[in-house]
Amino acid sequence: MRQICLFFFLLIGLLSYGQDIHFSQYFLSPLSYNPANTGDINEDFRVAGNFRTQWRAIDKPYQSTGVSFDQQTIFKNRLFNVGAYFVNDQSGDGRLNINKFLLSGGYNHSFMGVNWSGGIQAGLVSKSLSKDNLTFPDQFNMATGTFDPSLATGDQNLLANLNFLDVNLGFSAAKKVTEKLFAKAHVGLFHVNYPKESFLNEINRLPMRTMWSTQGVYQLPTKSKVALNILSMYHAKAKESVWNAMYLVPVNPDKMKVKEVFGGLSYRDGLVRNNDSFILNIGSVYKNYTIGVSYDVNVSDLRASTKMRGALEIAIIYKSLNSLTFGKGLPCERF
Repeated sequence: MRQICLFFFLLIGLLSYGQDIHFSQYFLSPLSYNPANTGDINEDFRVAGNFRTQWRAIDKPYQSTGVSFDQQTIFKNRLFNVGAYFVNDQSGDGRLNINKFLLSGGYNHSFMGVNWSGGIQAGLVSKSLSKDNLTFPDQFNMATGTFDPSLATGDQNLLANLNFLDVNLGFSAAKKVTEKLFAKAHVGLFHVNYPKESFLNEINRLPMRTMWSTQGVYQLPTKSKVALNILSMYHAKAKESVWNAMYLVPVNPDKMKVKEVFGGLSYRDGLVRNNDSFILNIGSVYKNYTIGVSYDVNVSDLRASTKMRGALEIAIIYKSLNSLTFGKGLPCERF
């Protein structure tokens, strides 16, 4: 039964348009979240790292690792933003391996009290498939109830590797509505060049994925903050939404060097399909580091196989000090 589950999980990753690599703590993975986040900081530069391990209850877990760097730079008395993003995703025991390396650029402009940001990403996506460890439906042995790789199969045309150029666009608008309320909206367009993607050596175009999200942060009289985030993504027939509520408490940095601690709860579903998971979030801001940890509790139809064990995720962001004399003065709240 376990091998059957593994086969269908891999089949989803290979043949469906499905979901791109993404993190539950998307707000702590700025460049994968939205290209417009490139350089959208008050500091000189930012480094972010994300690690996710998923479905440990089913043989070998799926793992995703992402690293990004972005900074502000001045050119002809104008402030531009540049960055780079790399992510690796391994499905199961390495049967499907995905590497993405994207260069990112962005620009910010304040108009009518709103900070408008735009960004673009372009780079190479490389996918590899280990066919030696792969079995197919016609290799299922009914007598033993398992897949037998020694049996003949008609699926011999799978490519071992494929590479393609990927282009993403992003936009955002941020505004400090009142002294206590901050709001931000995001729109992202991914795979805008509709790249060719197929292990079957066929003409298959990767459809564009669209993302929109909203964020609201309200400061309470106690100086604590409540943050509400809504994220929705559409990728062909795959749809997903994440609803997040976060509570942030300031700490006296003179005593503990911890500036803030936060915790929250998220809920992910497929909009028109079954429920997916509840996500627990905790974290802190220590010196120039923001550290977040989350755990997905799987409540979908897969919970019998996963034993409700979804994903463990760790995120770390480092922000430098601001030494630029040419500043934006953005009215932005950030985790």
